[in-house]
Amino acid sequence: MNKVRSFRDPARLAAWSRSVLVLQIALAVSAMAVAMLFGSGFNAAAGGSDLYHLIQLVMLLFFVLGGGVVLRWIYVANANAHALGAEGMATSPALAVGWYFLPIANLVLPYQSMREIWKASGPERDWEAAPSSPWIFWWWMFWLLSCIASILSNRLAEYSYEEDMLRITEALAILSDLALIPASLLLMRIVGRITGMQRVRVFGARRERIDGRG
Repeated sequence: MNKVRSFRDPARLAAWSRSVLVLQIALAVSAMAVAMLFGSGFNAAAGGSDLYHLIQLVMLLFFVLGGGVVLRWIYVANANAHALGAEGMATSPALAVGWYFLPIANLVLPYQSMREIWKASGPERDWEAAPSSPWIFWWWMFWLLSCIASILSNRLAEYSYEEDMLRITEALAILSDLALIPASLLLMRIVGRITGMQRVRVFGARRERIDGRG
């Protein structure tokens, strides 16, 4: 009973997280649109598109501030899974967030942590044997693709004075923005589904349906 009392309704955080992800998609689409309208050289340090660089700066600032909202939801969702009685979870709420900041570990462990939260949030008593969702796998693949493409584009930018290298860096920049769109859409679905499963377990299906209509 004490565990259930420590449950925190994640609905408000989930709504904020999904709003953050919608804005992230809008910024990625805007960046790609400006890049395509400007044409080759949009990402050049000199003579490139000022609007594109401005959007990229806004995306970076928004990634830091908005990312905090999503990480807060992850913390609460993991803590709720523990509160609902999932014993033997490998990840604590703090580690569920911390894995994103640890080199090497952040390539795999955030994905494993999200799978664990999903499985532990469901109705099955034997949560470890419960199925996960393919959404989580594809979310993580698109997220890694976006991050890796962005890192490579920034690392190669110092060689962008060469025309061929400039094209590669810009192709990687567009790929990063493009992959961010499905990653954000899938994370929206994951946040919504995990939040829904946890609320059903605590509040019951009827209240969840009523709240969902509101």
